[in-house]
Amino acid sequence: MVEYVRTHQVSCAKTAAHFDISTSQAYSWDRTVREQGVTGLRSKVKGRHPDMNKRKKVKPINRLKPTQEEKYKQEILELK
Repeated sequence: MVEYVRTHQVSCAKTAAHFDISTSQAYSWDRTVREQGVTGLRSKVKGRHPDMNKRKKVKPINRLKPTQEEKYKQEILELK
């Protein structure tokens, strides 16, 4: 969807109508790719961390490392 917006130079609203998704979802995905790159669209772990019930310091969560394919897609988007 994000690639379609960039390659066809159309608005997120028109792209959302084309793909039959909500405009807010289209804008959300577009913002995520601009801020975090293609890696930001990957599914994230949801739910409470198992150690939350224990009164310990929670270790910071590391950002996901992009796969080789995601690196290529990000590079292509940056070159456009």
